[in-house]
Amino acid sequence: MDIEELLEKRVSRSVQIKLVLISSIYWSIVAAGVMVLSLTLPKIAQTYGLQSTTASLIASSTFFGMLTGALLSGNIADIIGRKPLIGILVSIISIFSALSGLKINFSTLLLVRFITGFGLGGLLPVVNAYLTEFSPKVVRGRLLVILEGSWAIGSIIIGIVAITLGKTNYSVTYFVFLLGLLTLVFLKFIPESIKFLLKKGRIDEAKKNLILLGIDYDGVIEIKKESVLRVPILNLFREKYLAITLMVFYVWFVISFSYYAFFTWLPRVISSLIGTEITKSINYTFTMLVMQLPGYLLGAYIIETIGRKKSLFISLLGTSIMAFFFATSRTPNHILINGSLLTIFCMSAWGIIYAYTPELYPTEFRATANGSAGALARVAGILAPIFISSQFKNLTFAISTLGVILVIGGILVLVIGRETKGKSIG
Repeated sequence: MDIEELLEKRVSRSVQIKLVLISSIYWSIVAAGVMVLSLTLPKIAQTYGLQSTTASLIASSTFFGMLTGALLSGNIADIIGRKPLIGILVSIISIFSALSGLKINFSTLLLVRFITGFGLGGLLPVVNAYLTEFSPKVVRGRLLVILEGSWAIGSIIIGIVAITLGKTNYSVTYFVFLLGLLTLVFLKFIPESIKFLLKKGRIDEAKKNLILLGIDYDGVIEIKKESVLRVPILNLFREKYLAITLMVFYVWFVISFSYYAFFTWLPRVISSLIGTEITKSINYTFTMLVMQLPGYLLGAYIIETIGRKKSLFISLLGTSIMAFFFATSRTPNHILINGSLLTIFCMSAWGIIYAYTPELYPTEFRATANGSAGALARVAGILAPIFISSQFKNLTFAISTLGVILVIGGILVLVIGRETKGKSIG
């Protein structure tokens, strides 16, 4: 039996839910690890006595670590497997996030944030590839957007911690990441990617892992294999994938650049636009973080309703339009309304591109594709905080520029993108 058919017919709904929930827990940890900077960076800058541009190095070092992690983890996962790497990366995130809360010298803090970023950036493409390889084609897009939607859950949880337990001492907000080590126990209850094992020729191991899916199958399992080049990343630029890869890379870059430009310095941006205090603007920031959840729900609905290309175009266009409105906001109500709508469309775009990308590439280099796209997103994450912090006196122009590059991304999706709704993946 073909592996696609076996997984489609024999994996129960309860097992699918278990895989989504466990994957979403790890995704939420990454979200919390990234968004904690938006909520604590102003306080860290005050504690260390830093100017905004210097303080941006904390965010940029984190994103540089995410870049390195995303680049390397995809290749590593395509060699050693998804499951063992997930455990390693979760451990890194938990331990080094907690260390970020200590009052250490600035240089050491930058190193700690780099290592934390390595774990954060590395975990995303591995978990994404893992869940993709178990998801039925009829609901694959929706499940992957739900996975990305757990980003909102992680953001909200760390936001609550920041404005309650960490209100007077930001260090507490980082110490709670040690709880992430407890989630490693979940790895005992999920299998390694069956497709990965089969394509590596580990047939007996694949059949043993099927038992964790509730499948007792001893027959022949068939899987289509794709020829691959010796250097994994070069597969993305073969003639068959070149145009798609360039489109994917651009869209990932602009979504990430826009997202981190909006959110890394969001309390300061809001303060600059409407002249409110940083402390009060953090409350606005938390409200916008909460609005990420309906954004992912929007993406989860439209991706299986109108397809990947149209849903991604609409989300990018909506983000662009709301960026223009947000840039011209001058009252608290306008900030909340325009910022919330901006967040909804932006998160919808994020969810859809995370679901769309792994569908465009085969198992042999799916994690490499995810990791490479994620690495480019981290380059954007490095540049975006510096860009915004240098434009506090000219925010309307800066945010309007983001709107333009988002529209270009939407057009590229319509022209170059390939529709994958309801189709099998290799």
